[in-house]
This record gives sequence, C-alpha cells and structure tokens, in this order.
Amino acid sequence: DIKGDVYGGGKSGNVGIEGTPSGTEVDIYESAIRTVFGGGQDGKVYGTTNVNINGGTIGDVKWNDTPYGGVYGAGEGTEATVYGTANVNMVAGSVVNNIYGGGKMAALQGNTNVHLTGGTISGSVYGGARMADIQGRTYVWVDGETNTLEIGSVYGGNDISGKITSNLAVVTKPYENIPVNTINDGDSWKNWNAFVRVTSTAADKVKIGSLYGGGNGA
Repeated sequence: DIKGDVYGGGKSGNVGIEGTPSGTEVDIYESAIRTVFGGGQDGKVYGTTNVNINGGTIGDVKWNDTPYGGVYGAGEGTEATVYGTANVNMVAGSVVNNIYGGGKMAALQGNTNVHLTGGTISGSVYGGARMADIQGRTYVWVDGETNTLEIGSVYGGNDISGKITSNLAVVTKPYENIPVNTINDGDSWKNWNAFVRVTSTAADKVKIGSLYGGGNGA
C-alpha cells in the first residue's frame, strides 16, 4: 500500500518544456493510496495528463476538510500549472473522497475530461479544480453503459473557488455525441464552459445523490 500521495509529475520540477509537450500517465490497479495527482507537486506539466483508476481504494479515510485524499487530474500547488488536457478515467475501485478533473490550487491551461464507467465515489465529482482557475472547458461523463456507479454528488464546475473561462484557442470537442445547439453556428459546441452528461442502460445503473451543472462555492 502507498499511504501517501502519487504524482504523475515532479516535485518542483517540470515535465516537458514549452513548445515540446510530454505529458504524464498514472495507472492505479490496486492498493490503498491517499491522493492521486496527474500533475506534479509545484512542478509544471507541458502536455496531457492521464489518471486511470482501475481498482483499489483512494483516500482510505474521509478527509474532513483537509486538502488530501481523492483524485486530481492535474497538479498540486500554485507552481503546478498543467498546459494541456487533464483526463480522469475510472472503471472500478473506490474513491472515499472527491474526484477533480483539474488540480488543487493549480491552474490548468486546457480542458478536463472526467469519464466514469464503474466504481464507487463516496464524495463528490468535480469537472473542475479545487481553488484554481481553468482556461478551457470541463466535461464530466457518468457512463452507466456496463457497470453500476454510485456517486455522492456531481459538479460541472470548481470546488470552493476558481473560474472556468472557455478560450476557443484551447477548447476541443471531447466526444462526437455531445448535443449541439443548432440555433448557433456549426461551432456552437464551443459555447459551453461546463458540461455534465449522465447515460445509463437501466434505471438502477447510476445512483447520484445530487447533481449540479456549476460549481460549489464562489
């Protein structure tokens, strides 16, 4: 077991360089881990970050308002900006605390994609970050196609504070079957900042306590 935290990036050191993206990937299959970050600890990432939860238990003790426990698609700390897309995919396992598409007090210059197809999340799922800005858009897909999903709450936006500001230069269409607002032009899918999608093949496949299109807090 890893009782502490796992980072895809470095501690006060960068992954990749500006103009030459590299990116990170974290794959969890089992074990008990306190926190998982796709990015670094006060270290920047130039490129895509990927966090894949395939089993195990993340955040084995409810965090009681401390900033640790759970899953972050991006980094930790004000120097841990991710310049690229942050992806979180969960197919099995248990997350006792929260899942964030973004980082913890770490900005994201890009988009987030949170795709959940199985497992139990006792806390909340956020498309955005915890106390950080996202220059791009956030997307959460709770996908009950094959497995049962149980989630405390789902938010399209950020936790506590932070803004989501779509910048058309960095926004990309995450999935072809997202509804398009045909009232506008052919690029109308670019006009949203936060998107929560829930699909299921049966009424009892997906169980969510509360669902919010926006964020939690300021």
